Amino acid sequence: MTCGKHAADTLVWPAFSRLITAHPGIDGELSVEDRYVDIVAERFDIGIRMRDNLEMDMISVPVGPPLCAVVVGAPRYLDAYASPGTPRALSRHRCIGFRNAGGTLSPWSFEKGGHTETVKVTSSIVVNDGDALVAAACAGLGLAYMLEDLARPFLKDGQLVEILGDWSPSFPGYHAFYSSRRHPPRAVTLFLDLLRQDNLSMTGA
Repeated sequence: MTCGKHAADTLVWPAFSRLITAHPGIDGELSVEDRYVDIVAERFDIGIRMRDNLEMDMISVPVGPPLCAVVVGAPRYLDAYASPGTPRALSRHRCIGFRNAGGTLSPWSFEKGGHTETVKVTSSIVVNDGDALVAAACAGLGLAYMLEDLARPFLKDGQLVEILGDWSPSFPGYHAFYSSRRHPPRAVTLFLDLLRQDNLSMTGA
């Protein structure tokens, strides 16, 4: 199985560990890396990824709750620079960019009242790791755009402050995917069942 670090921390590892515990006869390998993986070429049975990053010949199954992105900054940064009132005002701020698995900078997308807007910011710092993104924001190096659950502990203890909260977009969460040309092994079916159960629990469905 292959997935990125955020998916591993929030979804995959709890279900993976329960699968191996409940079925000790299953041999499992979990590869955690934030790059696009060709699961057929690299002989993985299943991957976890955002839906919009999947190849056409893959079968995908939603396995995680919707996600939400937020813009955050450290109090020391916001004391020095006026908080932006609209997404377009971000162009006047120091921003921390995130280089995604495809090698491009992740866009800063917003939604309010049915209106969507994507802003191109000037990134004074660029990272490719979620922990580094949080650390840079907490250090007051600029504003950062990240998944809300990454920011949540730091918002709670006051190290970060959310801005443009009424513009925060939500979007579909993670999907499990596997090749349409292969029948998934029994272990994959069991793992998907566990992920679905966890998703139902998280969403209250």
